[in-house]
Amino acid sequence: MTHDGSLAAALGGMDALVFTGGIGEHASLVREQACTAATWLELRLEHAPRRIGARIQDLIALTERTSMATLVLVHGAWGGAHGFRHVRKLLRAEGHEVFTPSLTGIGERVHLAHALVDLGTHIRDVVHHVLYEDLEQITLVGFSYGGFVVTGALEHIAERVRHLVYLDAFVPGNGDSVASLVRGEGRRRIELGENWQVEGPVRAYDSPAEAQWMGARRTAHPARCFTEPVHLARDLETFPFTRTYIKATRSPEGDLGDAAFRRAARHASASPAWNYFEIDSNHMVASNKPAETARLLARVASGG
Repeated sequence: MTHDGSLAAALGGMDALVFTGGIGEHASLVREQACTAATWLELRLEHAPRRIGARIQDLIALTERTSMATLVLVHGAWGGAHGFRHVRKLLRAEGHEVFTPSLTGIGERVHLAHALVDLGTHIRDVVHHVLYEDLEQITLVGFSYGGFVVTGALEHIAERVRHLVYLDAFVPGNGDSVASLVRGEGRRRIELGENWQVEGPVRAYDSPAEAQWMGARRTAHPARCFTEPVHLARDLETFPFTRTYIKATRSPEGDLGDAAFRRAARHASASPAWNYFEIDSNHMVASNKPAETARLLARVASGG
């Protein structure tokens, strides 16, 4: 038992000691003596094969739970991490680790809003969250405007990303901004009376209760986030992680940003470098179709 004791000490404990082969099938005396010699490990000898089998199944289930995915969900404009609350709960119930950083100046961090909050601020919010939590092999998900944020974050944490997911989101190239993709605008002139915040469009929800709940938490968005260009040093399709686009198919074509989302969806659906899925919902997929959204994210995160 010297080797087993050293291993248990290195691991900080031992859940079970499984005897296989001839000892496991026939040598009950050897099994008993081995467990008696390791009383300090608090091992209890299981005699019934049925109970041993059940215990092994428990250990397999434990291993599966501890090897679940780590997801970082980045919300969109005018919203907050609370928009993922249904999806977050469903994914965590399946054993996944789920992180939902809040972006500065909106949602629960609305008290930090000021005129200098920009895309770079939000990129830093997400990068710091990943670095301070020391997250590795993550599935990084950007919803809507969050597509700009996760794209910009790659400069800093690409080596920590296993899967990159755009959830009905912008997929910008180097130098793109929200303004350039939505309205074809470049740098705007400084003018008198500029408002440093932008009010968002009215969004539709399947549930009136959800609409009321989300509406009470909707905030204006700092305008600089929409005019600052994103930096992407290399083509998105040259990164070693997988890329997935998920399109909400019931969004009206006139929805703000949807033309850009459709362009990204068409490219992803036709490219061998992308995985492509659809959800029968309007743009607010996490509120209207949380089960489907969670199921798709779990599938992507698990490599399926």
